[in-house]
Amino acid sequence: MNILCINYEYPPIGGGAANALGHIARSLAGRGHAVHVLTSAFRDLPRVGVEEGVHVFRVPAARRFREKSNPLQMAAFEAAALAVSGFLAASRGIDRCLLFFTIPGWASALRLHARGIPYVVSLRGGDVPGFDPGLRLFHTILAPVRRAALRRARAVVANSRGLADLSERTDPVPVTVIPNGVDAALYGSGPGREPGACPARLLFVGRLATQKNLDFLLTELAALRREAGPPFELHLAGGGPRERRLRELAHALGLNRHVVWHGHLDRRRIIELYGESDILVFPSHAEGMPNVVLEAMAGGLPVLASDVMGTNELVVHGETGYLFAPGDSGTFRARLRDLLASPERARRMGLAGRERVVRDYTWEAVARAYESLLAGP
Repeated sequence: MNILCINYEYPPIGGGAANALGHIARSLAGRGHAVHVLTSAFRDLPRVGVEEGVHVFRVPAARRFREKSNPLQMAAFEAAALAVSGFLAASRGIDRCLLFFTIPGWASALRLHARGIPYVVSLRGGDVPGFDPGLRLFHTILAPVRRAALRRARAVVANSRGLADLSERTDPVPVTVIPNGVDAALYGSGPGREPGACPARLLFVGRLATQKNLDFLLTELAALRREAGPPFELHLAGGGPRERRLRELAHALGLNRHVVWHGHLDRRRIIELYGESDILVFPSHAEGMPNVVLEAMAGGLPVLASDVMGTNELVVHGETGYLFAPGDSGTFRARLRDLLASPERARRMGLAGRERVVRDYTWEAVARAYESLLAGP
């Protein structure tokens, strides 16, 4: 197949959806398909090139930040992608399309469909009504185009059962579940630190955004410190719109000596951080299916995470980590104290998590599932 993937973010910019497409695109290319990616330009990234076997085309989208785009920048990508997608289809012999997010990208997918090119939609979270309550007006206005894109798709995919159910409640289109994957071989055979190393290293990886609920995390860690709990360091890997506010909060809570701000890191350094840490903390308000949790499990870390869709399909409570209701401070602190006080138990949970992802979540399996849908009946 000759596949055009459309996503407004692609490595090295963006978050989980960008990384997921990167893995899928490379896996499809490795399986013998010609794979092209249409994405946003950013600073001095090459506009056209072949990256790890994938043909990448970056179009102007006024993107200013590595970690995020605002609605105007997404609209700019929508317009630029529409302007070139037809040319790419004709010049590159495109016969299939994989659309990551319904918005932005829907216009290009519908244009390709009108030319007889079938497409598959991959829902990622923010493009599903109800995932982020702050986007309610946005989804109401764009409901007609979203539904048009979903109804004409050869298949619609979500990366978790919870996200699929949420989509189907709003838009009456069947959704297939294909979870994210992880390349477990990159993460060694388990945690690199000795159990009980002091201070314990807690790790968060992701955008420093409201969705990730990091105000809650900092507040609860400050309370644990006041209770004279086990010593810890919190390592935050990522950047985002709330970084300044979070730094101010950490200072006000007296956590300056207990928090390490790493900023945006490349993939190699993030993999190293998993091996240097003891526990992944992940208190998000909402997730589709977080790559970070899969990566931490591949690295042999126990996971302490909020009980939200996607995440609760990965973490087996009491076996590979603990889940807590979003905002439940008492349960969060109790579970964290348990992990800190019982390093051998935490290690066993981490190893059980690694076994789970090695068995059930590989990018090769994800790519085969998308390949089957793109090929069609």
